[in-house]
Amino acid sequence: MKADLGLHTMKRISSAIPALILPFTGNSLPFSFSKLPISCFLSCYSSASDENVNMGMSEPTHLETLVIALTKMTHYALVVSMCKQMMGCIEFRGDVFLMTIWIRCLCNLKRVDLGFSVFAIIIKLGLQPNPYTTNALLLGLIDEGKINEAMGLFWKILKNGYPYDQYTYGVIIRKLCNSGNIHFAVVLLIKMNVNGSFEPDVICYNTIIDGFCKEKRMDKALIIFQDMLDKRIEPNVVTFSSLVNGFCSAGLWDEAKRLLAAMVNMGISPNVYTLNAFIAPLCKDGKIQEAISLFDLMILKRIEPDVATYNMLIHALCKFGEWKLATNFFENMIASKISPDVARNLKSSPIIL
Repeated sequence: MKADLGLHTMKRISSAIPALILPFTGNSLPFSFSKLPISCFLSCYSSASDENVNMGMSEPTHLETLVIALTKMTHYALVVSMCKQMMGCIEFRGDVFLMTIWIRCLCNLKRVDLGFSVFAIIIKLGLQPNPYTTNALLLGLIDEGKINEAMGLFWKILKNGYPYDQYTYGVIIRKLCNSGNIHFAVVLLIKMNVNGSFEPDVICYNTIIDGFCKEKRMDKALIIFQDMLDKRIEPNVVTFSSLVNGFCSAGLWDEAKRLLAAMVNMGISPNVYTLNAFIAPLCKDGKIQEAISLFDLMILKRIEPDVATYNMLIHALCKFGEWKLATNFFENMIASKISPDVARNLKSSPIIL
């Protein structure tokens, strides 16, 4: 009897969810398995194993495997259509995992409002939403720029006794920083420290430091960096690369050089991104010889230059009329089997200019 009531509730709530405009046509069904790209069937089993670990499940069913594959191939509208039809099947019973994927697809389609409708179905059926379910809604709100609503939901979930794990904090912090809401990310970082059940890791700190550096708020970045050191969390090459890039972009060369020296003293070897951070402003300011000296240092330290390194040098050399040297770097790049950036090198070409 309870199952029948649950099915009735499920159908009633499902019918209340507005239909999305889907790119599928047909007389009876809004999708046809015969029209699915063959690659989705070929990739079903290979794509499911990683996803089910991330979603906290064990071995997926055939249906779950198909839905996972379609989601990873970004066929979000198709997954939504499939889930709505499954709600009307007598044999179908509520499944938190599938409904979480449903929510994720709706959020990826920028319909987080419908995602909350599916969440209501989960609650009405007496099912227990897992952290991945609430994460999908939180990230959906952030992606739509509804930061206040996202933070309100975050605190409400926490207040109702659903603790977040380190992974959840990390994902939300990254999303907040990428969307330019570093203030809220710092609030979460403080919450993690106060909570005491677990400490933020180097990835959480790196994300916030990089966010401040990109906004050239180096004073704030250094405060977070110092807090990281006080907590005995060891910085890595990503930490220093972000700081060096930030100081170089702000024209604070002395601070950038001091950080590079501190990095080496700690036994952390700079990588191509660290040295590119120095090369970029040098090229921009016309300090070509200094930029080339850094390039030579990269070769000496067996740090392989990437396409960005060559692009910056070639563009600067062309800009200041050093065509022969620019050609030498271009030939060196080809010899190193680095695919050139066509748009960049055409722009730098004397023929185009």
